[in-house]
Amino acid sequence: MKRLDVGQILQQAYAALQSEQYMQAEAMCQQALQHAPGLAKAVQLQAMIARKQGQWDRAESFAHSTVKALPEDPECTHLLANILSDQEKLFEASEWYEKTLSLKPDYIQAIQNFGYALLRQQDPLRAASIFEKGWKQDPTHSLIERGLIYALKDSGQYQRVLDEHGETVARLEFALTRGQTLLDLGEFDKALTAFETAMDHPPSRILAFRNVVQVTLMAEGPDAAMDKLRQGLRAYPDHPELYSTASQACLDMGYEDVAFDVLDQGETHLG
Repeated sequence: MKRLDVGQILQQAYAALQSEQYMQAEAMCQQALQHAPGLAKAVQLQAMIARKQGQWDRAESFAHSTVKALPEDPECTHLLANILSDQEKLFEASEWYEKTLSLKPDYIQAIQNFGYALLRQQDPLRAASIFEKGWKQDPTHSLIERGLIYALKDSGQYQRVLDEHGETVARLEFALTRGQTLLDLGEFDKALTAFETAMDHPPSRILAFRNVVQVTLMAEGPDAAMDKLRQGLRAYPDHPELYSTASQACLDMGYEDVAFDVLDQGETHLG
């Protein structure tokens, strides 16, 4: 069989992988390996197939084999890093992300994945440095900028979040982050406004609601906090988790009777 034919088989195997036809993709890899034993790109594809199926031992073994065969190929080192990161082996993953970027410094996907792995390691300073390189390379890359904003906030660089990314954090999806940043800067009124805005963003609603109550409690006392709590329940009566959050907030403020009433209200309204 000609080398070109093996390449075509791998192209078909990759297409099968993209279509989630994993058994077919694996069979094609095996076919390619029969005609070209040890072909690193076929083994790399096997690692990708195993990763998609959560077969971590196989995925890691195949990926290590490809890195051994092609140590200067950033695609191979990046795949190994991702497989390790998927398993929360973050220290090992970081070493391979670093290797990848030493081979290809402008590899934007590796920059993104490395940055988020560092955030999961609770290393926001280092994450900020990595994300910043990616953001300078591509200021339109939303996931890179999002990671940079989180890294700056988590590393205490609050003013940079507002000064350098003010337009981005003004968007609804970043209202919660904006509120947390303003709160850390001691700007309670602006933080409260941001948290109230964040309640209109469903993924942020629960934490934003909790922050609205807590900030109001700190700034104005328990009666005002209870008013905010009731306003939130009236505004979003069909959000189940809001009732349990509100109930816990009542307990935290010492309103035990109200806490149980809130739970009853939720059960009555939501059935």
